[in-house]
Amino acid sequence: MSKEILSLKAKPTTIPHILEIIQEHEGDIDQIKREVVQYLQQESIRKKKPSERILFYAVTIPSLRKLQLLKGEGANIGLSPNGRILVDTYHSSGINGFKKEFAYLLINIDMENGNTINVLQKNSPISINDLANKINSNDNATLDRLRRWLNYLKFVDLIKFENNQVILRVSQLKACLEKKNLQFDEHEFIEILLAEYRLIRHENKGLIYAPIPLIRDRICERFSDRGMWTWDFDKRLFALPRETDTYIIQFTQPMERKEGGILNGNRYYYYLHIHEKGNS
Repeated sequence: MSKEILSLKAKPTTIPHILEIIQEHEGDIDQIKREVVQYLQQESIRKKKPSERILFYAVTIPSLRKLQLLKGEGANIGLSPNGRILVDTYHSSGINGFKKEFAYLLINIDMENGNTINVLQKNSPISINDLANKINSNDNATLDRLRRWLNYLKFVDLIKFENNQVILRVSQLKACLEKKNLQFDEHEFIEILLAEYRLIRHENKGLIYAPIPLIRDRICERFSDRGMWTWDFDKRLFALPRETDTYIIQFTQPMERKEGGILNGNRYYYYLHIHEKGNS
């Protein structure tokens, strides 16, 4: 069963510039906080401006984490591979290019949190109240999360509102998904995976089981210019055969739940071991 709809308090229109600020001042948390708060206070239409603590720690950081655009903790926060792809696209292709890439990310997040798009594919056009009923329940908390989430989908042109109805833009959804056929064949992907796995083991003597988040980030950052999202990596990793003439792949579960693993069916994997046949 999918999780509840994400609770996102940051406005989607503010995301591009906030990511720019974080990229520009990565490693300087005080400057990041200062510029983000200043920007959001300028954007706010409230007479009484929200406090610095609310804007940064209650609105911005939680939203970016839920959107999988941040990595690190405390003073060491920085952009995740997904965040870097979005910023690079924004700089090279403007807001329209940013929206296309952001739409792809939102579609994948939606599959695991609320599954709103899937419901809309079967029921559009539909009122927000009816949509909430089909997703979960029509309580105030669900409606608030849903309205905020729909604002994100509208921002990237996946839906529109007409006559108090939510309408899925099917052509936009199809175009977004079709343009994200990553140009990696299975052979190339496994070669990249093996190379990074060997490098991680070389850098960490005695390591046998590599953390999936580490190898995922390394590969996604290495090939961000080709648009490899973390979602692409996860899907391609589990599509690989577990054993061939040259290797055996094993996935293992953590002793306790750790962030950044992969849920496959009912099992949550965090570590990866690759045995190359013929090698010790």
